[in-house]
Amino acid sequence: MKRSLLYLTAAAAAILISSCASAPKQEAQVTPADSGTEQVTQASEQKDLVPDSSSLRKVPCINNSVPQGSLVLLDGFEEELYWAADGEYKTDDYSSYVQISEEWASYGSNSLQVELNPVPQKSFASFSCESLITKNWANAEFIICDINNTTQNPLYVIAEVQGGREHNVSVTKEVAIGIGVNTNVCFDLRHQVKDASGMEIPGIQDDDNIRTVTFRIAGKSCAGTVFFDNINISGKDL
Repeated sequence: MKRSLLYLTAAAAAILISSCASAPKQEAQVTPADSGTEQVTQASEQKDLVPDSSSLRKVPCINNSVPQGSLVLLDGFEEELYWAADGEYKTDDYSSYVQISEEWASYGSNSLQVELNPVPQKSFASFSCESLITKNWANAEFIICDINNTTQNPLYVIAEVQGGREHNVSVTKEVAIGIGVNTNVCFDLRHQVKDASGMEIPGIQDDDNIRTVTFRIAGKSCAGTVFFDNINISGKDL
């Protein structure tokens, strides 16, 4: 979806943003243990599994400790831009564009600024990277990143990886993200992972040859900006 869609749908976006203006801002910070929601998957036939956004009204921000083990930095956004908004070339995706920004950072001076159009229920706003520093994730247990949610509402975020020559899809369990800065958000690569058809699998597929990483903001959301920074994989003997 091109950036110009923001102007073509201005009236609709204004109504949606107005309806979100009263969403309470979360101040408490807790570890996001089990959100009690169902897994969100990438495949279009699985969109009915996207949790109802009404369950996100009282989501606090995340403030996790770093898991034990090694960290490998995937991107701190201090150099070139290697990510793209899927909405720029997919008509059913509601990301508008991404860019490196100095407006906020948790690592270095920059972060990835992700602009969202209004996201309908059972839809996604996604962004992806195909230029990975390391493709061997055989010992990786988590993707870890910091997320600054400056939209008017909490969000669900999932991580999807594609591995091997066939780009086999593995989708993590979604994480509920509060309004504000969420630190050390963990996407579990070993538990409650599903393939593109929604079947549970014992971990990410082809983990020694990861080709693409995608973050998907799922469920109904107002238009707005979300910042991602300090994206790592974590595990033993990386």
